[in-house]
Amino acid sequence: MKKLFPILLLILIVFSFISCTESNNADIVNKNLFRLHVIANSDSAEDQNVKLKVRNAVIAYFEEKEKDVENIQEFKNLLIQNKDALLEVINNTLKEYSMNYKGTFSIGVYDFPEKEYYGTVVPAGKYEALRVILGNGEGKNWWCVLFPPLCFVDVEYEEIEGQAMELEDIDDIQVRSKLLEWLEKIK
Repeated sequence: MKKLFPILLLILIVFSFISCTESNNADIVNKNLFRLHVIANSDSAEDQNVKLKVRNAVIAYFEEKEKDVENIQEFKNLLIQNKDALLEVINNTLKEYSMNYKGTFSIGVYDFPEKEYYGTVVPAGKYEALRVILGNGEGKNWWCVLFPPLCFVDVEYEEIEGQAMELEDIDDIQVRSKLLEWLEKIK
């Protein structure tokens, strides 16, 4: 019996760990969505502006790479395979705008509030996400759905070089739906 006790204890620990992991994954609202969450260094205008620059760089980096991605698992693999390059994109963007701090990122399951993307509501809850933290990560944040690509920029309120950009300032607007393009691809 004394020899059997450590084995039973080990089995109990393993099953407890598996149960906790499955419970965490079971809480994910939609396992087919992967979100992007960028947290600014601070709430200063400069840090908020560079947060948007980093966001744009991350979205642009994945935009070309995810064209052939057909499902969430392929996207996660793409993310893992490109983690070093992604960190380089983040930090090069910070360097380009003369920021004296670095960025980090993590991949995990995080809580998100409800968000509406042009008529499509993504409910509040836990989602798998790429979380980018700039500097101290004490500023306002920005989030979207990175896969399938639903990261839209709200140009009506977007800050460009410190000035608010108005819809009337844009001459050539092209409306495309990455979601519809993605759905067409998987048909």
